[in-house]
Amino acid sequence: MNTREELLRHFKIFFDNGLGVRKDLVNQAIPWLKELKAWFETKPTARMFSSSVLFTFDGAKDGGQLGIRLIDFAHVFPITDGGKDDGYIFGIQKMIEIFEEMLGSSPQHGVPGTKTERTFIAVKPDGVQRGLVGEIIHRFEQKGFRLVALKLVQPSAEFAAKHYDDLKAKPFFPGPCEVLQLGAGCCHGLGGPQRYQVWAHASWSYKSR
Repeated sequence: MNTREELLRHFKIFFDNGLGVRKDLVNQAIPWLKELKAWFETKPTARMFSSSVLFTFDGAKDGGQLGIRLIDFAHVFPITDGGKDDGYIFGIQKMIEIFEEMLGSSPQHGVPGTKTERTFIAVKPDGVQRGLVGEIIHRFEQKGFRLVALKLVQPSAEFAAKHYDDLKAKPFFPGPCEVLQLGAGCCHGLGGPQRYQVWAHASWSYKSR
């Protein structure tokens, strides 16, 4: 895997709040990066040995603004030769290209016919209370899954009823709903090549202990 592919992969993971890449936030970043690039091109005052671009956002919300700032400046050299900070401009341009590629990329859940997929796993409150989260995740990782999202969720009565909607006509319907509201559940996303084929085996191996 080359550096560009690795950067693209990590940016997708960062901007994914568990429901898919937050393309609205990615779209906010591109104008800022283009403005930064234009500043370095038109006001060549210094070259930077290194610095970092810090991105922050609230992953628990669908809305909100993306926070962006330059940090960790190291060794800023005044430009005295009439040139520009070509290396920094090149790096920003590559970041812009990666972000634009994310906007046009396929959904994180995968596309039919591709070899990369994602799946959702939930450890219900009783499993969390029994301390099984780590072991369950470990078993999936041993089968080749990669953990891409993790979140504790406290199911409400409405959430539980919707989750078990296909069972609402059954006489035991209230039971599963009550169990789901016993405490926090652990929701996590797993991804990798052809993960759905592996999931059945990994899940069965755990259930048949």
